[in-house]
Amino acid sequence: MVMLVDPLVSAILPVYNVDKYLEKAIGSLENQTYKKMEVIIVDDGSTDSSNEVAQYLVRKYSNITLVTQKNQGAAAARNAGIKKAKGKYLYFMDPDDWMKRSYIESLVKSAEKNHSELVIGGFTNIYYKHAKELHLPVFSNEFNYKDAKEFRKNATVYLNNTMLAVPWNKLYLAKYIQENELWFPRIKWDDLHFNLEVIRNVSRVSISENTGYQFLRNRPGSETTTVFNESLFANRKKQFLHVLEIFQNWNLKDIEKGQLYYYYSSRIVQVVQEIASAESISKLKKRELVKAILNDTTVEEALKRENGGGFIMGLAIAVLKTRNVSSAILLGRIISFVKNKFGLIFLKGKLQV
Repeated sequence: MVMLVDPLVSAILPVYNVDKYLEKAIGSLENQTYKKMEVIIVDDGSTDSSNEVAQYLVRKYSNITLVTQKNQGAAAARNAGIKKAKGKYLYFMDPDDWMKRSYIESLVKSAEKNHSELVIGGFTNIYYKHAKELHLPVFSNEFNYKDAKEFRKNATVYLNNTMLAVPWNKLYLAKYIQENELWFPRIKWDDLHFNLEVIRNVSRVSISENTGYQFLRNRPGSETTTVFNESLFANRKKQFLHVLEIFQNWNLKDIEKGQLYYYYSSRIVQVVQEIASAESISKLKKRELVKAILNDTTVEEALKRENGGGFIMGLAIAVLKTRNVSSAILLGRIISFVKNKFGLIFLKGKLQV
């Protein structure tokens, strides 16, 4: 396939301790049908052999630049890549994922055809659960938004289906990023924060239904329990207040506000589930945490005004609306049980409702 235009794409990879995955990720970039790319690997102080793998890849491919820095986190690594980038478009890839051959080309073609400041693509979630592999695509129909008003009416769709949150399914016009002085912040969930600031004033957005990006949600053999983070609710609330600030300035209609509050309500279900299943905290502490969440004014408003989602999540949210602490904890335990015992069924149900 011959491209009518071939602007330079700067592909940026923040790398930290991914020596087993990096070569496959870079190989999938180098194997793209779209060839006019520079690849910027930013080694963020890896303690494994990632730097050696990166040096080998620099020798193997002429379009790769390696930047090495002390460990500062993925946000700082991406920012270092932005500073080095020379392309018309910026693309951010996670170094433990891979993509099918036409992915970058589909994003560039959409950007060039529609003069887009931002292209949002689909992707495929890859889960490993009980020695089985599950591929679940996430996408929306191909579409081109010609102005900010048109995009804003539909932005909650991409927020709720997770297409908005991540950076690796997007092509960003470098000039737009530079003129708006946009950087990844060093906070929890920096990628959603960055993308919210990107869409704050964006006008021309294109949607690509290509699901060729393969997102490794969990690595084979990584089914281990994690220590509960007591800051989880505070972080979720802070994140949502940022979401709310962006969207409320757009003067959304009631139905779109309902979808926005559904987004937060579904995250609160997840927080309650993690509290209920946490082995590191006492029953009394669990009750205190869940009670504080259910009595939070922002949560109350979200549960009252939410309008969206499917049947299963709707049932879960309905339980939280009763504001009964015992019922909420029981709900969390049931979700955890289904998730652990019937992982593939849970994932299919969760992502398709």
